[in-house]
Amino acid sequence: MVEGLFFDGPGTEPAGMLMHELLIHKIELEAQLIELQNNNAFVEQIRDQYVDFYETASAGLITVDARGMITEVNKTAIESLGISKEKVVGALFSRFVASGDQNRWSLFFERALYDKENNGESIILALNVRSFHHTGVFHIDCQRKYVVGMGVIVRLTLTDFSKIKRAEAEMLDRLAQQE
Repeated sequence: MVEGLFFDGPGTEPAGMLMHELLIHKIELEAQLIELQNNNAFVEQIRDQYVDFYETASAGLITVDARGMITEVNKTAIESLGISKEKVVGALFSRFVASGDQNRWSLFFERALYDKENNGESIILALNVRSFHHTGVFHIDCQRKYVVGMGVIVRLTLTDFSKIKRAEAEMLDRLAQQE
């Protein structure tokens, strides 16, 4: 039986057949390598698009771990808070919540973290912004997620009501001037 694998008849050389098999495997591996490179390029393109979308979103996006620590933040959230990214990532989100809203935030965060059915809740909070010299009013949407390797996280979407109110006041002023 083993002899039949290497010898098909007179004049067939085992070394030649092995070389042929190796060549076939080499071609298959090269095709797989090209496919992997193409897939990798596609994944990188999608990742770059996601990063661009995340960073340029009109809403502030913050990811908070189960301890309440900020693990991710986009450019809009940084601009809304008025503090550098280095000072935000790794800080507790509660640090930015105004003292009058601390209890409401704690209860809201605990419910978001542990209540699996309670997804997509929102809250309006006063946040300390601009290096804690001002307070801004924010609408915060919340989504609980489970991420492999991180456990439960909470994704926060911040909408700066203060900015909306300023824009509304400017628009009303322009309309009043046009009349």
